[in-house]
Amino acid sequence: MREPSINERMVAHMKRLLVTQGYSPQTRDTYIRWTQRFTKFLGHPHPRQIGTKEIASVLDHLANDRGLSAATRNQATAAIKYLMREVLASDAADSIKNSKGPKYVPTVLSRPCSSGHAFPSGLWSTISRMASRMLA
Repeated sequence: MREPSINERMVAHMKRLLVTQGYSPQTRDTYIRWTQRFTKFLGHPHPRQIGTKEIASVLDHLANDRGLSAATRNQATAAIKYLMREVLASDAADSIKNSKGPKYVPTVLSRPCSSGHAFPSGLWSTISRMASRMLA
């Protein structure tokens, strides 16, 4: 029987920590999968060789090459931060910031709607009369 690799032992240790700290099964599975993807992307280095530069390269890959959403990248970031802080007792991930998604500005009325052409004649005045009666 072969000896487990350092990364396999690290993942097993991470599983134990996640269970003892009361993380939900879904979170545990997600963190484990991201940790495995992280170490695979880096070529399975010794955990002590992982630094801020390696973490940034993985997150850049997720954003630029894979085109993942900000929410998905934040999941990966949380898993990597947990790995570095709790499992490896390293502060290498402390400077990593979460991703911000695109700012959504809702469109209330498009230009054709605001000119009144999209609604039957007199609808705006009816709505406004009804609203004023409700507020009176």
